Amino acid sequence: MYAPILSLLDADTARAMSRDRRWPKWSTQCLMSSLGLPTLDACLVTPEESESAGLIAEQFARIHDTDSVMVRSDGGIETSTYLRGGHTLPVSQAAEWARSVLAHGRAALFLEPTNRFTNALTAMMRIDRTNAQHTGGQLTVELLGAGFDLADLARSGIPPHARLEVHGIDWERPGQLWPSDIVATMVDSPTADRIEARLAFIGSHCLPERGRPGGADAADEGRNWVQQMGYTQLFQPFDLGAAVHHLPAWYADAYSIVAGLADQSWDCVATGWSDLGTGRNVYWDVIDGGRKYVKHH
Repeated sequence: MYAPILSLLDADTARAMSRDRRWPKWSTQCLMSSLGLPTLDACLVTPEESESAGLIAEQFARIHDTDSVMVRSDGGIETSTYLRGGHTLPVSQAAEWARSVLAHGRAALFLEPTNRFTNALTAMMRIDRTNAQHTGGQLTVELLGAGFDLADLARSGIPPHARLEVHGIDWERPGQLWPSDIVATMVDSPTADRIEARLAFIGSHCLPERGRPGGADAADEGRNWVQQMGYTQLFQPFDLGAAVHHLPAWYADAYSIVAGLADQSWDCVATGWSDLGTGRNVYWDVIDGGRKYVKHH
């Protein structure tokens, strides 16, 4: 049985694993770890280890003294049988979920458990080598406030609360970030619509994973559930000032990320970041943004 655990890898091993693109989520988490950037601890389970998924989940949970783990799938092709990840489940359910993924030739990831309903801040960072005006590189950070999570920006199409931009960057020469470099824009979209879309996502995707079949109105189901659980973060106002406070660190980390890429012919890459609301911040996957995003003109 072999299931590598991120926190047990030394920097050289993590760096070597980051070059294995069969499992892109795992490989980019290895990259982030090798760069010293914060991530959740994770364990890779490949299809060859399907029969051991339960034991691997138990061992990983034991390391973190928890009875639940987050599950994600990795690699392969997303077909009609694709199972959305990002859910934190009891260990036995996580193992069952993983076996379903492994049966379709994809890998499964077990990660430290989080509460995706109590995040304090979510950011999607896009790093362009050259901006639309060809005046240098650009860093764009789209932000959602408390109670949202990365899936809302990456998959659900919920408009961000705000967008931060830094133009004229030379990604080969780290430079000082000055307040005058920052363009901050509040995105004009009704607050109630964002909340309704988030609640609909919770009702239609998150609750079924917890054994609660969605009702006729997914948003109402989501609203009732978050209120029952006391997850009121979603209804808090967005604080742009608190978000901008993180920009210097994101700016410095962006330089580290692009310098660490194995493919230095990159044009655009992106990554996600979460303030988990527990005093801990983590980065997620690095993706080929040139395939996912279109530059703003």
